[in-house]
Amino acid sequence: MVEDVIKFQSEIIKVQGGSGLAHEVKGLKWCWRSSFTPMTYDDYDDEDGFDYETNGQFMLTWNFDWSELKLAEVDRITGSIVVKPVAGKSNISLMQIEVDMNNPKQSLVKNFNHPYKNLGLVAFEYVFCLHYNPRVIYKEMFLPSDETDAVLVVDGKKIYVCKAFLSFHSSYFRKLFSSNFKEAQLTEIPIRDVSYEDFCLLLSTIYPNMIFPNDETADKLLELADRFLMPAVTNMVGFHLCHSDKLECEQLIFLADKYSIPRLLEKVISRLDSMEKGKQLRDSPVYSQLSDNVKAKVLDHVLKLID
Repeated sequence: MVEDVIKFQSEIIKVQGGSGLAHEVKGLKWCWRSSFTPMTYDDYDDEDGFDYETNGQFMLTWNFDWSELKLAEVDRITGSIVVKPVAGKSNISLMQIEVDMNNPKQSLVKNFNHPYKNLGLVAFEYVFCLHYNPRVIYKEMFLPSDETDAVLVVDGKKIYVCKAFLSFHSSYFRKLFSSNFKEAQLTEIPIRDVSYEDFCLLLSTIYPNMIFPNDETADKLLELADRFLMPAVTNMVGFHLCHSDKLECEQLIFLADKYSIPRLLEKVISRLDSMEKGKQLRDSPVYSQLSDNVKAKVLDHVLKLID
């Protein structure tokens, strides 16, 4: 189990200063409240018809408690809260608030200016994704079964695997399991110089209930895929990075060059759409580590911007 999703649609309610409700779904508890703070404008009517004595700031606050889920090895909760206006009976537009929590007792606050003391009738739509501690996932993923025929030992922990499956994805393991290597004769094969969590992360990207790469795991996955000769993992991470908009271009070009990911390299170089970005890459710490071939491609691309 990689993650669970909790969805909840509240009843329609009139939201004004002092409103609030509490909810609980599958061990996730939260309550919300609203407040309104008038602005200190003079009392006059503008041409838009609003009484600016009541113009002010609305604040919606959600207090979450998922201590029970933390005990069940939930490490993080992400998702969204959508404030949905009722047509003709509300005076706000649809509003979406992103949720990302690591603390089981955490608050989320949304402030916004508003000309009235109430929002009218709205409903709240909640979608929460529960992210479990990887230890729980890995323990379930690498248990012995009728399909496993080898035991790898990493950090003193046993990982039960299928030789044919690993050999298909990795020439490293294909050689390791061959009769020409002494390790093939061992009942338990040690894998050194890698942590249990990192090695399980690597294998989890090719298993049926796979854990997809993200910005935080991409660098480590590329490093391990290179060491254990697993091109499918490299390609999967490269695909993710091609669609990532959070990592800097300099870091992406470095990874694309170091691990030979041509599609990523081409896409990131195309993002250098100004001389300023080219200079930024040149002055970055990673530039000196780039291959001459990649430096030439970057230079050729930047020079075309002059035309």
